[in-house]
Amino acid sequence: MMFLPKIVADYGVMFPLSMKKEDMSKSSVGSFESVTGVKVEAKSLGGTIRGSNTVSKDGKNSRPTLVIFDDIDVDKSVANPDIIENNERKILGETIGALDPVRRRIIFLGNVINEDGIVPRFKKRFKGVWKIFEQWLFDEKGECVWPELFSPVVIEKLKGDGERAFSQNYLGIPFSGGETIISRSKIRYCKELPA
Repeated sequence: MMFLPKIVADYGVMFPLSMKKEDMSKSSVGSFESVTGVKVEAKSLGGTIRGSNTVSKDGKNSRPTLVIFDDIDVDKSVANPDIIENNERKILGETIGALDPVRRRIIFLGNVINEDGIVPRFKKRFKGVWKIFEQWLFDEKGECVWPELFSPVVIEKLKGDGERAFSQNYLGIPFSGGETIISRSKIRYCKELPA
């Protein structure tokens, strides 16, 4: 993979691709400031970005402009609608509300755990308002989008973790209630109950 010299000059190579996965966790950082003054902070969902305004070199105040959510939906949170509600309220109010209203960008990284959760709710709520881009392991033609990382051998190994895990993580197909008894392919939905 080629790195842009400007990015490397600013941040350095924090995680070289040649690094072992085990060593990456040892190199992780909670926050840092780049040589150009870009400040990066890591927060948990329980944390807050309110008051995270920074003062630039020219003395101007600046609110955060980018928030990246990584694996915001987990099995424990999507199992309880109250937790989903609380997380949704926190993100919409306190988190997004603290961002710069003009320059803000929001990115959700991760998989689709369940039919209900933050990501499915936001996708439905902001359809047509937000630019939504989803990238799963295969494109519309069924071709692997990252063949250099996911060879057919690797894909088969990942499928060995089970259909549910593979579907959630690599295909964007959420878990459906009752699926532990009936496989998803057998579940059909109808808009009206039959007589």
